[in-house]
Amino acid sequence: TNGQLFDLTPDNLTGLMLSWWSGPTALDVYFANDWRGQTTSTATPLGYDNSVGARGTLKAGPAKVEVGLITSERTPNSPAPTGPGDVVDLVVSGNIPMGMMDTLVAFEWLSDDNNDGWGLTANHMHGNHGVTVRYDSVENTLTGSTTATEKTTLTLAFLCKMWESVGTKIEWKSTDAAGTTSDNNELVIQWVGKF
Repeated sequence: TNGQLFDLTPDNLTGLMLSWWSGPTALDVYFANDWRGQTTSTATPLGYDNSVGARGTLKAGPAKVEVGLITSERTPNSPAPTGPGDVVDLVVSGNIPMGMMDTLVAFEWLSDDNNDGWGLTANHMHGNHGVTVRYDSVENTLTGSTTATEKTTLTLAFLCKMWESVGTKIEWKSTDAAGTTSDNNELVIQWVGKF
């Protein structure tokens, strides 16, 4: 399941990446299309640029630390940013094996030109069944923003592998937006088939 921080990082890029790894360490460096894109503009130039970035990974036993950076240009005809600009992301995670059971615990911290956020996730699997609990918080730091200054989300999800290629997810998410009336609760039921 995905939290607030998922929307603040790229999940699909087109470009070139070079990777190096040695034992428990790895380094990725990439050049790609601008992951945020730009708003439609009649200004010259239009402001479509490229993103560059890097990610370093270090494994120590069951724990893993990943640090990433990606750039994104701003629309040139506006003094205020229309995108989050450069993003720095840190993820510390680890698996705790217990026989047939496996628990993943992860902490993520993210910062860009508009937002500061963090999240804590735990996913416990027992055979074909699992449960995920996540709490995350994102504060909007853009001066003069009319949106909520801080949003927190609590998510609880149940996962079940029904057949070899079909799985089910039931997710409940509660969002609290500080200073607004846009608090929200949502329930999602999802079936996923792999072919």
